[in-house]
Amino acid sequence: MAQQVLATLILALCLSWASAAFNCSLYASTCSGTTGYTAYSSCSDTVAANLGGMACRIYHLGVAAMAGNATEHCPHAAQDATGPCATEVLKSFDCSLYASTCSGTTGYTAYSGCSDTVAANPMGMACRNQGFGEANIELRFSQHGNHPVFS
Repeated sequence: MAQQVLATLILALCLSWASAAFNCSLYASTCSGTTGYTAYSSCSDTVAANLGGMACRIYHLGVAAMAGNATEHCPHAAQDATGPCATEVLKSFDCSLYASTCSGTTGYTAYSGCSDTVAANPMGMACRNQGFGEANIELRFSQHGNHPVFS
């Protein structure tokens, strides 16, 4: 009976971490003092593009925030995660994939200097990531393929 209760508590804890969003401020405050720390490149944009896709990092950030755990668990919560979170691939805006996915759609406009545009808009690509993801996943190019274009 005790094992069943413990298993239920662990499952509830895991589900609560999985449904939470990654906390960029907590990551910086918890992990910035650890060896090998690297700040996320456009953290909030990364979180917005990966809703529901950062469960491993969220879990390890939560554990890292507990006293004495940052050194061990911050590398697992990093953008270039190591250990158990290394296989959790984060999405980002991909200029080449945008062009190949959307170039045949009505209203398509190529980015001029796409990589530079993405780098200059670290907080502004989340909407484009979502629209592009819908176009790429659902293959509804005419409806979503032109969303990532700057107006």
